[in-house]
Amino acid sequence: LLGLDGASRAEDLGTVFSYQGRLETAGSPPLNGSYDFRFRIYDTPLVGTGTQIGDPMAEPNVPVTEGIFTVQLDPDPTGTAPNLFNGEVRYLEIAVRGKDDPNYFTISPRQRINAAPYAITASSARWLRGPGSTEKVVYVDDSGNVGIGTTSPDATLQVNGTMKVFGVRGWLKSGMVPPDIPNPSAVTGPHYATSDGFVVGIVEAQGAYSICWIEGIVADPGVGWLVCGKAAANLASGEDNPVKCNSFMMPVKKGGWWQVNYHYITFNNANVSVYWMPLGM
Repeated sequence: LLGLDGASRAEDLGTVFSYQGRLETAGSPPLNGSYDFRFRIYDTPLVGTGTQIGDPMAEPNVPVTEGIFTVQLDPDPTGTAPNLFNGEVRYLEIAVRGKDDPNYFTISPRQRINAAPYAITASSARWLRGPGSTEKVVYVDDSGNVGIGTTSPDATLQVNGTMKVFGVRGWLKSGMVPPDIPNPSAVTGPHYATSDGFVVGIVEAQGAYSICWIEGIVADPGVGWLVCGKAAANLASGEDNPVKCNSFMMPVKKGGWWQVNYHYITFNNANVSVYWMPLGM
């Protein structure tokens, strides 16, 4: 009866990994000499069952000292087995024969390959999937663009589908300011800050003769208020593509308050967006 106790680890290049085992026979001293080994990877632990994945690996004349041997294995030297280490459990089948033995003896059960070889995937991964799913959830292309819900991102980050972002709160998001309102006009606030944060104001003038501007006011705890941010978007009558944007960002301390006043002096409309971005939540 042959028994084997082994461990494997991932290498950084390709699908090569090392395997170290101990070869012994029941009731006998540790084995020494040269032995022929044959390795295969399967998706089940029992010999005679499952599907082989990757190429068979023959390792002749492996030196064994006091029962210990080490081999370098590459189950996919041609890169044609993309499902080899895809996150599912894999088992290493080991067969061995002595110098004068014509037949291999297959050791049972197969040896489970533990988590370390799955680092192979990380060195060349282009996509990630969820547990138990075959869907490509996150994809990285050759340019480093990241796609979520798409395998062809055309920006640094492209998300196809719904997205939730926590810690960012918005008021007047894409709010349309009507024409010919009094100057100064509406006020967003005051809003009291329960944490440190930033206020972002964005104004977009639309159409000829559009003149729209916004101002941000901050009051620190125990200090009077200050105008800390202004942004204006002005368009003349003869400009092509009559849309113009501008923005500001201003810090707010915990315990203080902020508000944004927006003013409009023109005949056309404008978009105003105001965002509160708290820190340390």
